[in-house]
Amino acid sequence: MNLQSRGKRWLAAIEVAGAVTKRTLTSEAEFSSRGRPYPDQAHDAMIKGFFALRLTAEADPIPPESTLYTAIMGALIALDGLKIGAEFRESLEAFDTALDKALDLLREYTADDDSNIDEIISSLERAFTVSLLITLTSHTFVVDWDGKWQQHHQRFVNGHVAPDFGHYIEIKSGFLPLR
Repeated sequence: MNLQSRGKRWLAAIEVAGAVTKRTLTSEAEFSSRGRPYPDQAHDAMIKGFFALRLTAEADPIPPESTLYTAIMGALIALDGLKIGAEFRESLEAFDTALDKALDLLREYTADDDSNIDEIISSLERAFTVSLLITLTSHTFVVDWDGKWQQHHQRFVNGHVAPDFGHYIEIKSGFLPLR
């Protein structure tokens, strides 16, 4: 089970993304001041660098009616709006603004050290589902599947393979979402 609340995990992830975004905006400004364009490869690498943020949102979905969802959704929408090329700086500034707004909301949300009951129940349900999955399917199968999925998904993110694997494990009774 996770030792910190979902809100604090998101706060840490958004803080890291904000620091990276601010450094990139500074670097891009230095390139521009010297009359050189910021390379498109750097744009692409920057956008792909937020892979963990996207995967966290997908792997640990937040109910739309929660306060946490409201706090981070603007940042995730702005993340999807990042562009390569001439619109890079504008889209990165919009993302940075959304991150700052999310940080303010998350700091307020996590100011109280105690997790709320919904977060505790959600974490316990997720931990139980994962432990049940491992028990029912065997540890070796899950570790092997996870390793293959991560390798393939990283190759997909880097543009080396066209289709991406689904984010579900098929077992005889059906599909069990990892959430």
